Amino acid sequence: EADGADVFLSSGAIQYVEEPLWQKLATLKALPTHVLLNKVPCCPDRQFFSVQNIHVAFVPYRIFDQRELMTEMTHLGYAPVDSWAVPDRPFSVPFYPEARAQHVGMYYRLRG
Repeated sequence: EADGADVFLSSGAIQYVEEPLWQKLATLKALPTHVLLNKVPCCPDRQFFSVQNIHVAFVPYRIFDQRELMTEMTHLGYAPVDSWAVPDRPFSVPFYPEARAQHVGMYYRLRG
């Protein structure tokens, strides 16, 4: 349904989708003009997976490499417009303090 849309919005969801967002977008005939992403768990230098406890189940949870996400969106033809931290969504992986990540928001606009 995103094919040719003006705006694609995802808030707290793309980390649960098996295929990375940029791969999904690449299959569209016409890319959305604006992509707004919010509550995306990102690590500054690597991607990894964890498990999230949602109180009724444990679910796989993708943590994106923020640089890779930006690079892939740029390759699709998007320009980054803005980004922001989402401080009310803390993140930690017990016993792995090096797994530092934060939730962020991003706005991309299709070039040209």
